Amino acid sequence: MQAVERAGAFGDQVVAAVRQQPQHDGVVLGLDRAQPLVALTDGADVKAEERDFWTLRFPGLRSMSAGQQKTETVRLRSTRPDLGKEFDNEAVATDHVRRLLLAGPYPGMGTGDPDLYKAFGWRFWQLARADGAIGVVLPRSALSAAGSRPWRETVLEYGGFTDVTMLLNTGG
Repeated sequence: MQAVERAGAFGDQVVAAVRQQPQHDGVVLGLDRAQPLVALTDGADVKAEERDFWTLRFPGLRSMSAGQQKTETVRLRSTRPDLGKEFDNEAVATDHVRRLLLAGPYPGMGTGDPDLYKAFGWRFWQLARADGAIGVVLPRSALSAAGSRPWRETVLEYGGFTDVTMLLNTGG
């Protein structure tokens, strides 16, 4: 297995940053006293999208044109400053996690959007014993995205895929 720097203190920073995000339930997983893995139980993105924030709270926004959405979002920000502040806090916390991921021991993280699955793929690899095995569900892009290429190449050079199953999500 390739010698990959352990994420020790870095992993602790990610855990702390995730715990500061009130909109996510952070889960810390450990394997045989290994460094922590962080999971955002709702599959959160590592970027705050204002449109998504407001449409989650006001579903009617989805049926509006982009211009109408922007006008309504400005109105909502003025009539609901509490929600505006909530989004701003979410954006700061999410940006913090994003910067931590970009600074972490995850080659390829800066190619395309930083994605949690890339960090998980690397952490699983880093935590596996030299003769170990990992069973994991990752998005299809783990096998095709440019940002996942260093991970794929490392796995193929120093290990291998014993089975890959592609699933189609028909549940939405």
